[in-house]
Order: sequence, then C-alpha cells, then structure tokens
Amino acid sequence: MKQRTPELVVPATTTRADSLGDARSAYHSLGPRDFANHLRRSCHGDPVLEELSLMLKQQNAKCTLSMSLLRSRMQADMLSFADRIVSLVRDRCRCCEKRGRSKCISLNWSDKSSEDAQGIEQKALWTVARRLEMSDEEDLKMGSPEHLDAAPVYDNPVVDNQVMEERNPTLDIIGLYAQVIVDTVRSLYDTAEEEPNVVYFGNMEATLPKRKYAMSASFARSPWLSGCLPQPPPISLVNKFSTWISRDNDSDLDSLWFEHKFPRMLRVNAVCVKQQFFGAHPLDHEVAVLALRRFNQLDVEAQAVSKYLLWREVLEPDFSTHALAGEKVAHIKAVQLQIAHAHHDITACQTFYTPVILDHGWAAYMWDMIRKEIHILDPLCAQPVGAEKRHATHQEAVSQIHEALFSCLNEFFARWHCTSDRWKRKSPKITREVFTRDESGMCMLHAIRHYDGEKMTWPLTKEKLS
Repeated sequence: MKQRTPELVVPATTTRADSLGDARSAYHSLGPRDFANHLRRSCHGDPVLEELSLMLKQQNAKCTLSMSLLRSRMQADMLSFADRIVSLVRDRCRCCEKRGRSKCISLNWSDKSSEDAQGIEQKALWTVARRLEMSDEEDLKMGSPEHLDAAPVYDNPVVDNQVMEERNPTLDIIGLYAQVIVDTVRSLYDTAEEEPNVVYFGNMEATLPKRKYAMSASFARSPWLSGCLPQPPPISLVNKFSTWISRDNDSDLDSLWFEHKFPRMLRVNAVCVKQQFFGAHPLDHEVAVLALRRFNQLDVEAQAVSKYLLWREVLEPDFSTHALAGEKVAHIKAVQLQIAHAHHDITACQTFYTPVILDHGWAAYMWDMIRKEIHILDPLCAQPVGAEKRHATHQEAVSQIHEALFSCLNEFFARWHCTSDRWKRKSPKITREVFTRDESGMCMLHAIRHYDGEKMTWPLTKEKLS
C-alpha cells in the first residue's frame, strides 16, 4: 500500500518576505540588496530607525563577506582535491593495458626515431579516436614483445585537438572576493532617494573625460626630504579622546558622525570607528576610505610651498576593488573624479599608493613612476604560514591593478611619463613581527603613511601600532 505524501501548504498569513526566505521557496535567492530594501521599507520616515538600519546593513555585509570567503576556500580545496584524484587515476588505462602496453599512449610520451633522424626525439601527437574492439588473434599479436609500446595506427578520421585554456583558481578567488565586497558596499547606499549631483559607490559614466597633457617637467619632492610632514596630534588630546570614546556612551555614538561627498558619498557610523580603531574589529572598506581621505587632507595642509604639488597619490580602496572585480575602472565616476579631476597636479606625483583587501587580509601596493618599480607592502610578510599562497595572490592582484591603473592614466592623460611594460616588482619586509588578518588593516594604514619608497620611517610593531 502506497503512503501518500502530505502536501506542503504555505499559510495565508505568510508575508512576501517570509515566503521568499522560506527554505521551500526556490524562486528567489535573497541577498544584501533584498535586506537593504526590507530595512528601507521598515524604517522609512523614522530618523532613529534609519541610523539603526545603517548598523544592521554593516553587520549583514560582514556576515555575507565571511560566508563568501568560506565558500571560496571550500571551492579552492575541492579544486586541489580533484587534481589529486585525477593524477591518481590518470595512469590506470585499461584499453592500453589490454593491448599489452606498459603505459597509456595519451600521456606525454616520446619515441626515439630511427637512425636516419640522427637520434632526435619526436613527440607523438595523438588524436581523438573511437575505441576499437579487438579480436582474439589481434590480442595475441599485440601482446608479442616486438609490438610492445609501438606507435598505434587508427583507421578513422583525424579530429583536431582543441587545447582547453586552464582556469586560474587564484584569480577566480580574487575576483569572487572583490565582487562580494562590491555588492556589500553598494547595498549600504541602496537608498530610495539619492541626493542630486552626488556620486555614489559604483556609479558608472558612459563617456570618458577629456584628455589632459602631462605637462609637469619634474616630480614633487618627498615630504621626508622637504620637511613637510604632517605634525602628529598632541598626546594629551589623543588620550582624552581615547578615554571618552572608550566609555559606555553608545547613546552619543549611535549616530551618523561622518559624511563626505567627494569623490563619492561616504557615510560612517561612530560605533564602527570605535570598534575598529579602539576595539578588536577588523578594518572594513568604508572606514579605510575615511582614514585615507583624512590622510590626504593632512598631506595637503602640510605643504608649505605649494598645495598643488604632492609627492604621493593615495587611491581609495574603490579603485582596487573595482579592478579586481573585473569592472571597467576608467568608467567609474568616483575614479574619474579622483584621478582626472583631482584638486592637485596628479602628473607631478612620483608615487601612487593603493590599498587592497584580499581574502587573507589588507595590503598596500606602491608604484614609483621614476624607477618603474612596484612595491608590495604586505603586513603579513613575517608570517610563515601560507607564504606561497599569499605571494601568488599578490602577483595576480598586482597584474590586474597595474593594467587598470595605466588604462586610466592613458585614457585621462596624453603623453604620460612612462609606459606600462618592464616594471620591476619588489616585496620589502616592512615588519619583523607576526600580525593577524584582523590587524592587517591598521598595519596597511601605517605602511602607507610611513613608507618613503625605500624603507619604513616609523617601525611597524605592535607597540607602535597601538
């Protein structure tokens, strides 16, 4: 007697969000954008709830990023596991063993030619063919010693071999991780009403800006040589601010403290600043943008001669994130405003810095336009575990960002100082202490501020970092 399976019925009181989030629903896949839309509908019109929704979006972005990182690592492990399985099974060929051969003919096999060819090895080119059924007489003949490992002859049409391009798993992981960051940051600014004449994260521009000529005859001097370094804040003021923000004053911090609109809209909650600068939380994308914009303001204010000339240009993390995600960086509106419409002469900058967030943590890359060198500033350089994997990841990331950087420079400027080929890559050891992935964000900011192109002018240690 067959047992009838009970039908699954969704209650009539189930809302649209509940049905979409139901495990039985296979019609829609929820993501960060759906969560942002749900918060916008729930918190619309209430300023207190809108500030709370920003914290919820940031927490949701962190959770989504962690799950995507775990999924990418699992896929990388499956790729390596599949390679090991294939290498074990590859030598086990039953048809060639049946014909009396010692190894499979599809492997890399070379046969020595006759004496007329003067001993030159010829690599056999095997073609795809259909499997032939052997008779008993052929089986005995092929098993004889004179026929062992002889070149096979197939009486069938020749099929051209098509070499399949091997995919790079490291590049796939980099692109997947960058795409997740792009989606999570975009969801933070996914509002119903956008302010007019304000650029938001990921806004594209169909046209490119008009080219400018690189007219600078020389580069700006290093601030360490010209003595134009920003002055550190007073220690007493730092201690007072640290004491005040470390207290239990979430009622004062639960608000939108920072909002900056150039080159694109930036909103940062004060709780995030407290958790990441004074707590144990890792540095996220938007807080890193906030710190780098403040560093740029300090560099401009420290110029005693001309505020129009800067030695270094620090690109925001948006540039590297969009480049690693495979997007057209030259058409990103925020990138155009930062490079093509900068408030200073960007052609006089000798060095270009860009922070990069990868699956193993933060890092910084520096381009020296005079020496044509790329310096990889990795805060985890002293950590022996996973050194080869990090090196391979940095090499792939540098190649992508290098191509994106010079595509923008050549599109925005005519007759740039140098070309994109024949650049050297260096990996200086910027620290001797072992830092964790969560600490790499602050180490990256420290390296950008205190690396003069050759060495760290301020040591990167746990004591100095605190």
